[in-house]
Amino acid sequence: MADASQRARGGDTRQRILEVAGQLFAERGYAATSVRDIAAELGLANPSLYYHFKSKAEILDELLDQSMRQVQDAVEQAQQLEGEARLRRVVEALVDSLRVGSGIAMATMLGGGQLLGHDERARAARPMLSQVLGDAVATPHRELRITMAMGAVEAAVREMMSEARDSAEFIARLEARRDAIVSLVLVTLRR
Repeated sequence: MADASQRARGGDTRQRILEVAGQLFAERGYAATSVRDIAAELGLANPSLYYHFKSKAEILDELLDQSMRQVQDAVEQAQQLEGEARLRRVVEALVDSLRVGSGIAMATMLGGGQLLGHDERARAARPMLSQVLGDAVATPHRELRITMAMGAVEAAVREMMSEARDSAEFIARLEARRDAIVSLVLVTLRR
């Protein structure tokens, strides 16, 4: 049985695998990045990587899940808030979650395609977001406002990605424009 320090190192290795994989996916694309590439970048043997993840697809799933968990956590926190504070917390979480999945997002955008599972997760999150935002969003056309706000975040992100050379530059651009994006999306939701 593994002791606490071995489990902690295993968790650290797992997180390092996710970080490196996300970076390589952004630089090379998902299809062009192999498990061998990820392991080599980390200085691991392939079997060591397979100890943590069964496949490249499982790594991708975990990266996408991390981003969604961040949004879900923020939605739970937002439910304790009212009005403007609730709206702001959820919109900030949507923008901030893009940092978690920036490598995946860059790989998707630069590859000109969609990554399996990304669209499904986004569609699954929409009812949850609509429910928590519901009363705080202005009427008329509440659902349309929410859809437009989410689309605005996506469009802003795609524009920043097209301007960025890599995921680090994208994250820097995202952080520099975060408050402006949040403010503009809030206007769409409130008026």
